[in-house]
Amino acid sequence: MVAFTGRISFKQYMKNKPTPWGFKIWCCAEAESGYLLNFQVYTGKNGNHQPTEHGQGHQVVTNMVQNHLGKNHAVFFDNFFSSVKLVEDLLKEKTTCCGTIRPNRKGWPLPSQKQKPGEVKMKQKGQLVAVQWTDKRQVNILSNNSDPKMVSAQSRSKQGVIDVQVPASVVKYNSAMFGVDLNDQYRAYAPGQNGGDIYSTI
Repeated sequence: MVAFTGRISFKQYMKNKPTPWGFKIWCCAEAESGYLLNFQVYTGKNGNHQPTEHGQGHQVVTNMVQNHLGKNHAVFFDNFFSSVKLVEDLLKEKTTCCGTIRPNRKGWPLPSQKQKPGEVKMKQKGQLVAVQWTDKRQVNILSNNSDPKMVSAQSRSKQGVIDVQVPASVVKYNSAMFGVDLNDQYRAYAPGQNGGDIYSTI
C-alpha cells in the first residue's frame, strides 16, 4: 500500500495494513535483495483487473512473473494468491513455487482438522506436495519444489536456540518469503513525506 489521501476512483482501504488508505500495488521482488522485478497498480475490479476464470490470485501471480516463466525460477507467495491450479500451471511453465494456502481452496487434499503442536500431515501428487503442520498455529503449504519430508531447523525457545524437525517446504518458504517486504522497507528509506509515501489532494 502506498499512502494517498486524495480523491481517485481506485483508492483502496485495507484495515489491517499499516497504511490503510492509498494505492494497492502488486509487486514481484527478488527474494534476497528485494530488487523490484515487476509491479502493477490495482485499479479495481472495473479497471485493469477484471475477474478471471481462475481467480484474482492466479491472475496477479501469472501477470507478475510472465517475463520469468520457462527459466526454472522459483516463485513464493502467500495464501491470498495460492491455489492448486496456480501451482500446477506454474509447473507446466517450468517454474517452481511454494506458498501458504487456505484449506478451503479447491483441490486442497488435506482435511482442516485441529492438530497438536508438532503434528504434521503430508500428501504428494506428482511434484505437488501438500503439507499441514502445527507449530504455534496450523500452517498449510503447497509446493512443487519440496520433498515430503521433515528436516532439521533451529528455533528459539525459553531454553535458547534448539534444533527442531520442520517440513522441508516450511523451511523453503521461510527462506524466501520476504522479497516484497524487503523492497517495501527500502522504499520507506526514500526521501519524502512519511518515507516516500504519496500524500495529495485532488
